Amino acid sequence: MKSINRQLAVATLFTCAIAGTATAVIYHPVDFSQYHNARIQQRFATWNHVPAGHIKLGGVPFFIPPGTNNEWNLGPGGNLNGVTSVLDIKVHAFGTRTVYTLINSNWGTATGGHMLIEFFGTQGGYASADLIGNRDIRDWNLFPAFTTRINGTTTTQVHTIPNGMDGNPDVIDMQRFDLPVEFDSQTLDRIRITDRRQVFVHSGIVSGITVFGQSDLVLCPADFNEDYCVDDADFVLFSDQYTAWDCHADDMPNGCVADLNKDGVVDDSDFILFAGWYGVMVCPS
Repeated sequence: MKSINRQLAVATLFTCAIAGTATAVIYHPVDFSQYHNARIQQRFATWNHVPAGHIKLGGVPFFIPPGTNNEWNLGPGGNLNGVTSVLDIKVHAFGTRTVYTLINSNWGTATGGHMLIEFFGTQGGYASADLIGNRDIRDWNLFPAFTTRINGTTTTQVHTIPNGMDGNPDVIDMQRFDLPVEFDSQTLDRIRITDRRQVFVHSGIVSGITVFGQSDLVLCPADFNEDYCVDDADFVLFSDQYTAWDCHADDMPNGCVADLNKDGVVDDSDFILFAGWYGVMVCPS
């Protein structure tokens, strides 16, 4: 049984303010673990040595959670043929210059319209890219009947297993998306990835996302209700999940978003993190 003083350390209410800007730039991996449904180290037998945790690929920091599901992958089976799946990922990143992704495909085709990535700003900023096989993305196994090439500029190979499935090289590729200048002065609110699956043609795999921008760029994980404030409404949501405690419990509401340190439970350490966000407004608009 847990025991804790459930009173917030910060007793006063506050008004949401906008964080300032800075000239330095920094990388921030994006947490989309709520969508993870596969484990990159189990994609094939030779993948068990793929690095996890806080790592650099192609010089860019990513976070691939160790010991658990850590990628989004519809998988190669035929029962999902024709399914369109959407990742709508909350980012809250102010002043984003560039977004890096780790995306490959099962199979792959050089035609468009199968995988779209979109970027939404809080003040109308928008960018999108249709990810084309043999240019932006390719089959992770480089199977000759599917897609085996990338452009080598905006998409680069960042990890290789020389003798992978069927004796082909297995690869992890990284995409770079430079956002329009208007994102310098607004928050990248969301990244949306739409995947239109077709068996033996295309199925997308997303293994990592990192944003690069101003040094006060902040992810705002304690803003559970997405109103750009960490306030009493978020505390109510935190309290419900703190009571449930175990992220895998049947009564855990709202996908266990209050597990701020991602250790599988909502406990005192998460309360300390939440109190810090509650006391200082860091969700820029």
